[in-house]
Amino acid sequence: MKISRRNFIGALSASVATVFPFAAQLQASGPGKGSIRGSGSDALSQLNWRSFYPYVYTNFEFSNGRRGTRAFTSNRLRLSAISTDEPASGKTILRDPECFVLTFSEPASESTLRLSQNTYTVNHFALGSFELFISEGDLVGSDNVYTAVINRAAR
Repeated sequence: MKISRRNFIGALSASVATVFPFAAQLQASGPGKGSIRGSGSDALSQLNWRSFYPYVYTNFEFSNGRRGTRAFTSNRLRLSAISTDEPASGKTILRDPECFVLTFSEPASESTLRLSQNTYTVNHFALGSFELFISEGDLVGSDNVYTAVINRAAR
């Protein structure tokens, strides 16, 4: 099949016209605005790095189910650190970081039950309620440490 330059350019412009509205919608929406990348239906998709940053050293309540059930447990963890994917080159990121790590800690002496790697319902006085997957960390000093990785890298 012989393709002429004119046919190629015509096909290219037709495909750009098809894709352009989608790209414009993706650019305009962004994280936390009901964007295409996230479903927009879960509360965590509405939170970004700047949402968590002011609440470092505050308490978050992690629970594994509905109150009143036999298996219900609740632990109060403190957001002890937040780190981003900022490049080591020293360049600053002009937008909110899309990938960041939340580190939570809990004094081992106050722990009613050590949490395992799982998804928990998290409640915070300012950020509300959302689902969060945490990984079980190690015992650091006298604290149980847990991490949550938020990765919203472009597809």
